[in-house]
Amino acid sequence: MTARTSIVRRAPRALGRSDGSILAELLALHAVGDRVLDASWGYGRIWTTSLIQRYRLTRLDARVETQPDVVGDWNRLGELFAARSFDAIIWDPPHITDAGHGLVGAAEWADRYGTHSTGFKAINICHTFAPFLWAARKVLDPHGGTLIVKLADQVHSGQLQWQPFELRNVALELGWYARDYQVRLRAQPSDPKWKVQHHVRRGATFWIALHTGVLPESGPGAHARVCRRD
Repeated sequence: MTARTSIVRRAPRALGRSDGSILAELLALHAVGDRVLDASWGYGRIWTTSLIQRYRLTRLDARVETQPDVVGDWNRLGELFAARSFDAIIWDPPHITDAGHGLVGAAEWADRYGTHSTGFKAINICHTFAPFLWAARKVLDPHGGTLIVKLADQVHSGQLQWQPFELRNVALELGWYARDYQVRLRAQPSDPKWKVQHHVRRGATFWIALHTGVLPESGPGAHARVCRRD
């Protein structure tokens, strides 16, 4: 017996594609409505103008200088918005932690990606996953809500931090459903301070789609990549 599934059009790897095109595809496939919250607005660099016009977008950021619609903490979504306010949430947290005074500390990256924040003084950002996932559920539709996360790994003190994989593990433990993913390959510069290579850095950013509940096998949000089984 074979599990019913929609046709997979291509392998889930984005070669040379932009963040905006990946986001557009995942929203089209998985969002059941047009009420979208970007919980980490950050100047909206992952959005295109046409994509913003396609959805009823609410911009949230803790930094007023990014000019969001709502200034607030992404862990307090239930206090900022009513239950079932959104059909989809986009989350693009900083994937660099413990920023010092170098490239990601004092330079443009710190302001651009929010790495100065006290919540990112650690070896990875995995401690941020559970609080945000709980907050996101409070404002999404409990049966068909979609969460799309852009996340990459990082190297801290010579150790590779597998952040995208840990996000999936935490989400499943909290009752989310893993629905889809895309991998965007990117250039991976070498740090001149590195003397010994301990791991392969492929320079990949993961886009992960999670759902609050099981969706029907037809209609919006029904497309899923699943393993075939006998």
